[in-house]
Amino acid sequence: MPALIFAFPFAMNECQLSNTQAEIEACFARNAWGFRVYAASLPGFLVLSVILYARASRWALPSLALVSLGPLAVAMAFAAVRGG
Repeated sequence: MPALIFAFPFAMNECQLSNTQAEIEACFARNAWGFRVYAASLPGFLVLSVILYARASRWALPSLALVSLGPLAVAMAFAAVRGG
């Protein structure tokens, strides 16, 4: 139980480590934007996976990995392009 006390800093959001209130608010805004990109791309990858499965494509099984990794990759790519 005492070890959980040392894990507390890892439970904190990284935005709270910023120096000013403006930086904190900008960080939370970027996080919200990233979540919206992730949530918007998830149904697209899911539909693609279902279509490939229904067509008995050889890419049906690899597309399951895209359902979990694809939206994260899209969100990270948009973050890199956006600079945030």
